[in-house]
Amino acid sequence: MVTVVWEEVKQEGISWIAKRWLYRAKVPGGWLVRTQTSDSDFIVFLPDPEHKWE
Repeated sequence: MVTVVWEEVKQEGISWIAKRWLYRAKVPGGWLVRTQTSDSDFIVFLPDPEHKWE
């Protein structure tokens, strides 16, 4: 079984009104990035084979 571990991405420079929840999970070849609003969730794959996003 595979476990996906989500971590919150801290945000700066955006007003609290526009701020949405933002998470990432390390997966083979890159990251899954998830944003959550009051209405929907969105997940995208961000290629980063060496996982340089720190």
